[in-house]
Amino acid sequence: RMRSYYETCAAACMGERPARMLYHVANHAIILDLVRPEHQASLSAVMFNLGYLPSGDKSIITQSAYTLKAISNLVSLLTRPACISVLAYRGHAGGFEEALAVQELLQQLQQTQDASLCQYPTEPSETSPIHFFLEF
Repeated sequence: RMRSYYETCAAACMGERPARMLYHVANHAIILDLVRPEHQASLSAVMFNLGYLPSGDKSIITQSAYTLKAISNLVSLLTRPACISVLAYRGHAGGFEEALAVQELLQQLQQTQDASLCQYPTEPSETSPIHFFLEF
């Protein structure tokens, strides 16, 4: 069901889903297993949508430990120039803490990877979604 949701969004935004773009609805902990070996040398963008799936079971949410591990693991695969986009929904249990943990990791990466970090909104409320964008 979610694959059709993402495919529908891609089709609406881009006319059709580009062959170079793959969508995965899976646990962040297995992200390295999902990146095909032939794509590892050309990975330049990664997007995370944190929280729970739209129209999904709201008791199934992303977990900070898995998200942080996935982001950290993917940094070494990214071919510069590259970016990591993280949209963190903070209105559910654990959402605020996960967003804070992601922000701290991205700030560390900003320093160690000579990257640029943006967030929107710049002064969010405690429960509003927040978008982080790290560019290498």
